[in-house]
Parts: sequence; structure tokens; C-alpha cells
Amino acid sequence: LIFLFFFMQMNFICVFGQQKHPSQKELEKMSFTAGQSYEDGYYEKSLILSRKLLSHAILSKNYAIAAEAYNTIAANLDELEEPEKAFFYYNKSLVFADKSKNEKLKKLIYNNLGNIYCFDKKEYQKGILYYQKSLAISLKQKDTFQVAFTKLNITWAYFDIGAYNEGIPYLKAINKYYKINNDKSVLVALKMLNGMYYGHIKQNDKANLSFKAAIKEGLEGNEKTDLSFAYLEYSNFLNKIGDYKNAYKHLDLYKSLDEKLRTDEKVKKANVAGI
Repeated sequence: LIFLFFFMQMNFICVFGQQKHPSQKELEKMSFTAGQSYEDGYYEKSLILSRKLLSHAILSKNYAIAAEAYNTIAANLDELEEPEKAFFYYNKSLVFADKSKNEKLKKLIYNNLGNIYCFDKKEYQKGILYYQKSLAISLKQKDTFQVAFTKLNITWAYFDIGAYNEGIPYLKAINKYYKINNDKSVLVALKMLNGMYYGHIKQNDKANLSFKAAIKEGLEGNEKTDLSFAYLEYSNFLNKIGDYKNAYKHLDLYKSLDEKLRTDEKVKKANVAGI
């Protein structure tokens, strides 16, 4: 029995050793597909591809690809309301990004860790520190989109804790960026943040216009998560100025959209794959 077990082990090792590892190009294509599947909401497919990708990356000691795989796994888990698991895998991703000395990956992971700390753990100061690390790399690389995206997150984090004075310089920078680049992907959140700022300084007409513009853009575009937050922040603003009927209406719109985003059938399927 011992000989048989040993023979089977050796046979497995020989067969396994003969397997051809995917090329760098094939690994990059697989990583892109896993990331794109996540972006498109096909979480189950993204998780399965990432698991396969990670297996190849670890065996071939391809640290950059391993970091990408862990990052995509973490992003899926965060989307599926598993922040602690996401936090664990983002940190695993960061370990491999450090090993690969890949600064581009590190800035993305820092940003994602900032999101976890701010919007899941509610540890805003830690989150902002990670955003600042991401921002430093983006500025060094002159990555204008990532600079704007990270500054938007920093603004949102500061505004969430009522630290408007700290957030205003970042908001001004994003407004300037949008005027030059007309980047639609940041528009819903940007209009919402402007609404929050105008509401804070009691310029209620401007706040109303900004929130309505955010909601209009959200209804017409694909940024439905940002739209849900725009409903929520507009509800908070309306409640503050005493327009309780409309505040309740927009709170209800937020709850309905939030529930729809959470209970999508593909999310249910992905939870099974995630477990």
C-alpha cells in the first residue's frame, strides 16, 4: 500500500510537471477578462477565473499576476458585502504587488484599501492615509484620471465625517479636472459632492441644482451605485431644510435602488461561488 501510494504520488508529480504553464500574454488576457467580468457584474465568472489565474501565478512565481488576481477576488467580495474577506485579500494583493515592485498595481490597491476603511469599517483617517499613498504614486506617474478619481474619494471621505474644510481643496481640483476632461464616469458623484458642499454653506438653490443634476446623470448613465448615494444625500439635505415630504420620497428611492442592486440574481449566484 505504501509503495502504491508513493507510485501514485510520483506519477501525479510527473504528469503535473509536464503541464505547460500559460504564457505571460495568456495570463494577462485571463486577468483582463476576470477584471472585466467583475466590472460587468458577472461576479461568479470573475471569481472562478481569478481562482484559476491565481493558481497559475503562484506556481510560476509571477507576483504581479498574483497581485492582480487577489485584487480582483477582493473587489468581488467587497461588492458581495463581504468587507472583512475583501480586506484580507486586498492585503494579500499588496504583499505580492510589493514583491513585484509594481507601482501601478500598488496605487490601485491602496485606493481599494482606502475604500474598505472609509466606507465599510468607517475608519476614515486610516482610509484617507491609504488614499494619500495612492495619490502620491498617481501624481508621480502623472496619471490624471487616477489623481482625479482618488481626490474624489478623499473629498467624499472628508465630507462624510463633516470635515468640509479639509475636503474643499480636493473638490475644487476635481471640478477643474472635469471642466478640462469632461469625464462622465465621475460626474454623478461630483455633482452630488457639490450639492453636499453647497448645502453645508447654506447655498440651498445651488445645492438643489447640483443634487438634481447628479440624479439626472445617474438615471441616464450607468453609475447606479453613485445614483443611489445621490438619492440618499439629497434626502439628507431636504430633511435638513425642512422639506420632509421630498426627503422621504428620495429616501424611499434610495432604499428601492439599493435593494435592487443588492438582490440581483447574479449576485445571489456569485455568493455561492464566493463561499
